[in-house]
Amino acid sequence: MSQPHEELPHDGELVQQILDAASTGFATRGLEGTSLRRIAERAGVRHTLISYNYRDKETLWREAAAFLYGRLVRRLREVERQVSRHEPRGRVRRLLIEFVIACSESRIMTFAYEARGTPRNQWLRAHYAGPIRHFLCGVIEEGQKAGHLPAADPNLHYQLLAGTSIVRGWWTDVDEDRLSAEQLEREAAKLVDLLLVTDG
Repeated sequence: MSQPHEELPHDGELVQQILDAASTGFATRGLEGTSLRRIAERAGVRHTLISYNYRDKETLWREAAAFLYGRLVRRLREVERQVSRHEPRGRVRRLLIEFVIACSESRIMTFAYEARGTPRNQWLRAHYAGPIRHFLCGVIEEGQKAGHLPAADPNLHYQLLAGTSIVRGWWTDVDEDRLSAEQLEREAAKLVDLLLVTDG
């Protein structure tokens, strides 16, 4: 007797659990190394629920990418709104700190790194990573024009911040030592402050 088809209930929390589990799996093991069954176990749902609602792993990967990068975009937009009246140094500093924190927490850069050299990476760059890089390079250029960041290719600054968040994600995988929100804030601030030109 065949299993009845299971549709995802209209439960945003359950969908988020699935996409969190999928994005973690894809970030740490890549598409090929992550099974739908393992994602289901991690999300605490039946395998059939995932296999019925997501046509294949590629579809789930794209949904997980949209989930991860969409969350980052919303976070950066919210912070941008909050700091819009701050002086330039404070605005640039806060946006860059939030980027590092968000990337470290979500392993968004390892998600992209695992897709390198594939059509998925091209799709990701076109839809999410490219626009985010463009936005952050604009923030970096603003800091450079105001004299708060050294004159260099803004992409170089971006790569430094993004690369550091990848390493932080790998450290977490190795030592399983999750930082508290306060510790992560301090680490991100230290990194960004290394880039900023000191006053005086």
